[in-house]
Amino acid sequence: MTHYCFHHPVRMRDGAELSTITIRPEETGKYPTVLMRTPYNAKGFVSLAKGFLDEIPYAFVIQDVRGRYDSQGERFIPFKEKNDSLDTFSWIKKQPWSNGHVVVFGPSYLGYTALQVLNDECDSIDAVFAPMTFTGPSEGLVYRSGVLQLHWALPWAIMTSTRVQASLKLINGSWPDAFKGPLKNKVKQLGWPQHVWDMFLSPLDNETWNEARLEFSEPVKSRICLIGGWYDFMLGATLRSYGDLVNAGGVKPDLIIGGWSHNGYLQSLSGVGDFDLGEQGKAHAIEDFSNLLKRTETEAEQLIRVYVLRSNKWLELDEWPPRNIVEEKLYLGGEYDLLQNPTSESVDFSIPADPRNPVPTIGGSVWEFPPHLEPGPADQSSLKNRPDILRFVSPPFDRPRTILGPINAELWVSTPSELSHFTSKLTLIDGDSERIIQDGIIPIKQIDETPTQVCVDLLATGMEIKKNEQIGFEISWSNFPKYALSEISKPTVQQVHVSHSMPSHISIPFLTE
Repeated sequence: MTHYCFHHPVRMRDGAELSTITIRPEETGKYPTVLMRTPYNAKGFVSLAKGFLDEIPYAFVIQDVRGRYDSQGERFIPFKEKNDSLDTFSWIKKQPWSNGHVVVFGPSYLGYTALQVLNDECDSIDAVFAPMTFTGPSEGLVYRSGVLQLHWALPWAIMTSTRVQASLKLINGSWPDAFKGPLKNKVKQLGWPQHVWDMFLSPLDNETWNEARLEFSEPVKSRICLIGGWYDFMLGATLRSYGDLVNAGGVKPDLIIGGWSHNGYLQSLSGVGDFDLGEQGKAHAIEDFSNLLKRTETEAEQLIRVYVLRSNKWLELDEWPPRNIVEEKLYLGGEYDLLQNPTSESVDFSIPADPRNPVPTIGGSVWEFPPHLEPGPADQSSLKNRPDILRFVSPPFDRPRTILGPINAELWVSTPSELSHFTSKLTLIDGDSERIIQDGIIPIKQIDETPTQVCVDLLATGMEIKKNEQIGFEISWSNFPKYALSEISKPTVQQVHVSHSMPSHISIPFLTE
């Protein structure tokens, strides 16, 4: 399909002009519009838009957000997009080629810019295609359970600190050493402007984070498609967004969860780590987007599809979390085993925590950009002999079983430090390998060493465990640099408690047969 492509400014209410690219079919007429507002260079999305135009007769508007690339604005301020988004919608509706209907193509941050104005533009936003996005940046993006997701936050704060995306080849440091040391002035010390990083480190109860948290006051009228990946570090944010939109009422959002990592979806990868997803598990963003448009036009019923790793098949569900699961509790035993019933023993397990030697991040749900970090089901067996990791193992499975749904652990813990972290991992044990399935972290504030009950959110998964395989459950004090370290300044000993009155356990959802 032939098309026109224009590069021009769009004026906002305060006079700032945002660099905008408009691509539309050559044939005269009025068209619905696909909007993309990005901090990642609008010019980089032109080829993607032209690929879509070969499939669908839409106009495309691609815009650099304020303070980035060719757009005016003193500097980029994350999550302050609402007024600019509203002004851009208003501009689109006034154009002679626009029929007033808008669809937003919004992976990650781009999706947030659309969801931020959903209440205000509910009559003109027909649909939002939102892979790997969020409704609360302090809940699953910048932070996870109140702990800074350092492996993402530091590189992203550097990348967005200047008008043109900063290279991750650091001026005053090198990866992975850049993650080490005090956090306060880290970006400045590495040679970059500090303003995004300062925002990230601001208290979580302040006005900045409260304003960034989206609330949906009216039933949702737009068709929204949320897409997540089992090895996406933002999976928790995607699932929280889904819950927020369902609770708002109105049109129920679609939900698709594949085996992908954060970047793996848009890159159409057919694997994650060394798990082959097969052709059926490969990501197809253009196909999914086109399908959303068709479903919007026909007012189709809600779609929920999840991919089961290792059996390499898609499941169609009626709801999320799925109703056809049974939650089984596996209790920590005194012999480092996982039991179906609480132990009658009373055991205190010790975790020596040394801030000079944190447990290194190996795979899992991590962002791809930082050098040396690779998402996926990486083998954890190289960590097996560390004294600061408690490792509990189930009996071999007597038949294949599928884990599907949210995973959490309830632990009784204590620490002599005022502020500590406890980390958890669920692993797949097959012979000598021990692959990470999911992980979680919880901070704990304690004024004495009285055992305290905590709940660790390990997000969710869809994975088949085969006959004779085992699952492992690990507990430690760090997972670095995925998460920032706690504030302990010297070696200490944290404890996990197991007894009939303190039944520490992990809850795993199994698909019913």
